[in-house]
Amino acid sequence: MQKQTLVPSNSIAFVVFIKTPGLSPVKTRLAKGIGKDLAEEFYKLSVRSVEEIGEELQRQSQPQKLDVLWAVAEEEGLDSAPGPEGFALFQGTGSLGERLANIYDQLSTKYDLILFVGGDCPQMRVDDIMAGIELLQKQPSFVLGPAEDGGFWLWGGSLKVRKEIWTHVSYSQDTTCDEMRKQLLEFAPCLDLKSYTDIDHAKDLKSLHDFFVAQDALLPAQETLMAWLNKNA
Repeated sequence: MQKQTLVPSNSIAFVVFIKTPGLSPVKTRLAKGIGKDLAEEFYKLSVRSVEEIGEELQRQSQPQKLDVLWAVAEEEGLDSAPGPEGFALFQGTGSLGERLANIYDQLSTKYDLILFVGGDCPQMRVDDIMAGIELLQKQPSFVLGPAEDGGFWLWGGSLKVRKEIWTHVSYSQDTTCDEMRKQLLEFAPCLDLKSYTDIDHAKDLKSLHDFFVAQDALLPAQETLMAWLNKNA
């Protein structure tokens, strides 16, 4: 009998890019407004919220296979990454574009659809991410979740991507999403999802608080983060 593949058709990788507090500085711009300790507290609560979002995606995507993977900035941080053992990857070295390319290249031979998010967007809605998955399943394409500061909170693809596409983008600029979209559109459709606000500055905590208040329901980790915001936003 033919050996069964480990990754079935329409398999999905939901990849969260994270840093490890104590090994790398986290949320440095936020820390300037609220202090290093509170910024680290926020980041840890945010990562836990994103982990629960991934778990909910796994439930909603069944019977399709969706793996939640953790792309860790520090090799020595792999053992402390969230999730089960074996689901953490070292981002590698070099620029952000080079590290994104490294992870995408590793996973594109194993998964049909790949989604990249950061660990610091705890307000992501599962419905919005599922919409991105559905778009990628309809045709070979890309999706972007624009951030209001000009970056993107989600990147998704179902096609091979040349390294130059990753490395020719200026990251952490107000043109980042536009540059990425322009690069991708040369090869396939690139569709936008809902826009979100990145949590980079102290004032953004109030925006996150207001966003959570407006939601009909929150995941347990988001409720915990909401309680933290009530004290610190």
